[in-house]
Amino acid sequence: MLSCRRDGFQLSAPTDPAALAVFDEVCRKHEVSADLMLKVPQSGDGEQVYDREDRVRKCARLLKDLVAGLGPQRSNTGTADAQAATPSGAG
Repeated sequence: MLSCRRDGFQLSAPTDPAALAVFDEVCRKHEVSADLMLKVPQSGDGEQVYDREDRVRKCARLLKDLVAGLGPQRSNTGTADAQAATPSGAG
């Protein structure tokens, strides 16, 4: 789960051990804090705060790495299942 907050994005860790290992690695790479917050550097005067980094791109980079890390596990299984379900000589 991912939730947008004023100072960044709040993440939730997966429960699956394999996914958790990938999640932990990606969080370290992207400097996610111990409370699972992907912080977006900001500046301002207190009333008006501005992101100093594009928050959408920052989060997209993290998500891209998560998908890449989790992708082979899911796509290999999906491909094998699809091939097993295809009759011989079809397609």
